[in-house]
Amino acid sequence: DVWLEGVTTIYRHVAKVSITCEPHARILLADQGGPAPKAAIRSAKDVHQMMRNQSMVYKVIMQSESDIVSKVRTGGLRAEEYYGPGIDGHPPYLTRTERRRFIRSYYQLWGLLKLDNLQQRQSRLHSVSLKQLLYLCEMSWLPNGMGPGEDVDSQSGGAIYQQRV
Repeated sequence: DVWLEGVTTIYRHVAKVSITCEPHARILLADQGGPAPKAAIRSAKDVHQMMRNQSMVYKVIMQSESDIVSKVRTGGLRAEEYYGPGIDGHPPYLTRTERRRFIRSYYQLWGLLKLDNLQQRQSRLHSVSLKQLLYLCEMSWLPNGMGPGEDVDSQSGGAIYQQRV
């Protein structure tokens, strides 16, 4: 079977254009027990997991656009001051740059939550910029879990996620 024999080559050629924020998706895959981020993808199982992760991210984006983004207001200021001439308000979807930032932050936060070791989490947090820390903080308040089989701890306002048993 061509797919099984050529998984590494196929992935290398397709992933960069098919998986948004692929470097961050690879870090999450490693946090989930997959190969190291710089190592070659060698199994269809890893590709499948990458696609499942991406699918989850896009489901959360759709939910966020429906529940949050579509309700964004400009706080009494004219929308044109934020979005440019002729724009009546924020579009009911994430813009191209917002979408990339959302995806990157979601992968990063999901990966952080997969780490059991506190030192690994701290090291990861120390490696990101202050700007990215702000995005991670904002992401932590989403009202949904971070991935399949994970729930929000409702007492924490969305900041702490727990793995289902």
